[in-house]
Amino acid sequence: MSVDLHIRNTAAQAQDKSWLHLLSIPLADVQRLCHRPFKWLRFVLFAICGVKGDLYLAPEGEKVDYHNTLAHDFQAGDYYYIPNGSYNFIDPETINGRHTSIENVRRADFQDDIMARDGNQCRFILAAMPSCLCTAAHIIPHSKGSNYLAVLVQSRQHLYDIVDTTALDTYGIDSTENGLAMGISIYRAFTHALCGFIQTPNFALATEDIPYHENAPMPHPRCTLQYFEQWSLFLDFMYGAAVFHKWASGDDIRAKLGADAEAGILAAVAAMPPDLRPPETGAGASKRASQEEESKLSKAMDTILFLGCMLNGITPQGVAAQIREAMEQGEQRRQEESRAVAEAWCKAQADV
Repeated sequence: MSVDLHIRNTAAQAQDKSWLHLLSIPLADVQRLCHRPFKWLRFVLFAICGVKGDLYLAPEGEKVDYHNTLAHDFQAGDYYYIPNGSYNFIDPETINGRHTSIENVRRADFQDDIMARDGNQCRFILAAMPSCLCTAAHIIPHSKGSNYLAVLVQSRQHLYDIVDTTALDTYGIDSTENGLAMGISIYRAFTHALCGFIQTPNFALATEDIPYHENAPMPHPRCTLQYFEQWSLFLDFMYGAAVFHKWASGDDIRAKLGADAEAGILAAVAAMPPDLRPPETGAGASKRASQEEESKLSKAMDTILFLGCMLNGITPQGVAAQIREAMEQGEQRRQEESRAVAEAWCKAQADV
């Protein structure tokens, strides 16, 4: 049994097909993901379509009962979404991280800023996780570039009352608003559209609408996301992309949204000048300058060391062999240290 979701076709040439079959989700999945399924489905359609709207029992039928229809009472069938404005669909290709910018250089201190803000740990795992098992992840893939992010914000910011975009203007795709500290396993699942993040409460969902699996009392602001600086605009966009990736009703609707993205956000990005961020200032610039000085000093020391080895009768091949052996020994030590930290963390997890 499945839940089939249809959206009103607002295209000018939609006389013969006034509804588009968007999603087909197994009933069991809908029931396990939310206590009040209609509220979750409304949020999902908002995230995919980029416009608020309402669900109806039939094309010309009654509006669904969002609050009083619980998971065990919810039934499979067809439901219809009518938008309260124009669509701003997700880009179905966002998941695969395809490049859309000409030039996009990573900000040197993105990792440091995200890890410092999020306490050097993944906030989505109950027990503390060592920082070596975490990474600073981009919500909108880094490969999409700052121009892509700018067009996305421009098209959807009215839905979130976003006024100040100073950070995005400065750092673009590497803004802290577009980053999260994630455990490596969660990061991999996120990049393959196997999971997503919902920030609650939002316009459609209350915090208590989403199942909670801890024994402790449920906090009102469910996710630590509530305390982060990143925008739910990015989380919602990627959540919609993940849901569409998993439960799109078929190839026709995939082609439809793909064509809309090509004519919309991707065309807008292609028409923009190369994606170049202004020079770094403050701590970021100081760090990069320090790294450059260290590199110059290292090269000078390498030259002196090489000349000294030659005077002592050591060949270039011998120098290379010594360096290779030292690097291999160093890498082995790093692996052993990381393994020891990981084993200690796993043991602590088992003892919780």
